[in-house]
Amino acid sequence: MKIDVFRIIDVQTFQTFAQKTKDQSKALLNYYEKTGKLIKIKRGVYLNSAYAHQITPYEISNFCFANSYISLENILYEAWIIKQYSLWVIQSVSPTTKTQEFNFGGVVFRNYCVKLKHDNEKNFWLIIWGDSIWKASKERALLDLLYLKIFSKNYCFDNELYLDTIDALQLEKLSKMYGKRLEEYVKKNVLWKNHLFIR
Repeated sequence: MKIDVFRIIDVQTFQTFAQKTKDQSKALLNYYEKTGKLIKIKRGVYLNSAYAHQITPYEISNFCFANSYISLENILYEAWIIKQYSLWVIQSVSPTTKTQEFNFGGVVFRNYCVKLKHDNEKNFWLIIWGDSIWKASKERALLDLLYLKIFSKNYCFDNELYLDTIDALQLEKLSKMYGKRLEEYVKKNVLWKNHLFIR
């Protein structure tokens, strides 16, 4: 098998598993896992151990959470909008997957659900880093964080924000996708309060 990471539902497409029953496929997967050829990331998701050193935590997160992108404090920390964050927690956002998490390799992978009012394309105001990683822009990551802070009981944030590098125009435009309540919150508590002027 040359594929690096895959779901159990995909195994029938591999030549090794093509003629096997479901039980035989499971037995073979268990054998590969015990002999070290496969690494189980989470239930139903496996990694080819030969490629384990080539895959990043961001790629694992994108793969395991459907339609997700890296966001929130990971992106804000990279952009120096927050100064403290644990590198052992990967946060992602998706519009369709409920809030969930799993642990793998000492890293916590956590995905939050953010449902937007107007978001026609997954890549609207997102950027792609490398060939296979979906990441939010810093403006979208900030809005995802504010959305969860307002609407989710499961999200806690108490870091100080340094907003000097935020593009106020992008932030104002993007906030419209999150609904009227967040749009007004951004104007009052982010743009005006921090003297971020739309140029």
